[in-house]
Amino acid sequence: FACRSVFERTPAEHPCDVIRTMNILNHEYFSKPQLEEAIAAIFASMRPGGVWIVGRTLIEDAKNHVSLFRRGPAGWELLERMGRGSEVEELAFAGSYRS
Repeated sequence: FACRSVFERTPAEHPCDVIRTMNILNHEYFSKPQLEEAIAAIFASMRPGGVWIVGRTLIEDAKNHVSLFRRGPAGWELLERMGRGSEVEELAFAGSYRS
């Protein structure tokens, strides 16, 4: 296990199998370009087939809204959505992180 900034890329020789980013990647904390930068860092840090867990607990309904993604050959693949899913799903699917 390792704790890192969502903007820090894991060294290529030690890619991650699972990355969990709960209650951090949202529009209240970061701008769209910052969120895209974080998504790019997470994508670059993952082993192909690795799983990214992203979401948050909303105060208004006290429920978790989570998306589980797998790093596929062409980008993120949605595995499961809990509640309404993550608010950064659209940015993950946009694919601007694959540079």
